[in-house]
Amino acid sequence: MRLTDPTKEYGRNASTIATILKVKEKITGMDAAKGIARVSKQQPPVVEEVEKLLLLWIEQKQCAVDTVTEVIICEKAKALHADLLNQQPGTSADAEGFKASRG
Repeated sequence: MRLTDPTKEYGRNASTIATILKVKEKITGMDAAKGIARVSKQQPPVVEEVEKLLLLWIEQKQCAVDTVTEVIICEKAKALHADLLNQQPGTSADAEGFKASRG
């Protein structure tokens, strides 16, 4: 496959495609939650787990045809984070730094 093929197919710059191909093994080895568009290296494992659990919870609510607002989702994210920190000793310092964003 030539580099120009995926650049035309996906409408991205050649440098972007080259970077993706260069770190292909690392990208495919990541355990990102379904629906996550951006993976950040700076994110603690607890936050990744919160995202996964939150997506499962949202899917359950949608299947049950329950109303889910941004405020409810943020509150659930904070609760999940607090629960996970309580389960993992020595991580209580992270509790203050967690903010459930609406993004």
